[in-house]
Amino acid sequence: MSDPLEVDARGLACPLPLLRTRAALRGSPAAVRVRVDSAAARDDVVALLGDHGFAVATAEEPDGWRIDGRRR
Repeated sequence: MSDPLEVDARGLACPLPLLRTRAALRGSPAAVRVRVDSAAARDDVVALLGDHGFAVATAEEPDGWRIDGRRR
């Protein structure tokens, strides 16, 4: 399987993390990794990926959260 499509949305105010992730999904990636630095952005991106058929895992990091999604 190929490397996940990376979206770095750290430092961006809502709704930009969500909009950047949505734009990345237009290419129909099999996997995506999104980095955010707010809990609201984390929750929004997790919900968006779930709505688009991704299995989602999150991990807290020193500078925010990493959200990994893989198509089911």
